[in-house]
Amino acid sequence: MIEQFRLLEQKLQNHSAYPLTGSVEQVVGTLIESRGPTGCGGDVLWVETQLGNQLACEVVGFRERKALLM
Repeated sequence: MIEQFRLLEQKLQNHSAYPLTGSVEQVVGTLIESRGPTGCGGDVLWVETQLGNQLACEVVGFRERKALLM
């Protein structure tokens, strides 16, 4: 039974229940302006670079319906 839970946990860690996407509108220094996905202050969003790398970014504010990420 414990092994079944471990397998389920592994599957859940690699799965997003709500795959949301957005786009980077502008980058100024270390600040990223993103249009979507929606989030709250303090949320962590993943930004994929042109090279396919992923960056963890925190929502630090909002401006004109855009999320500000760092």
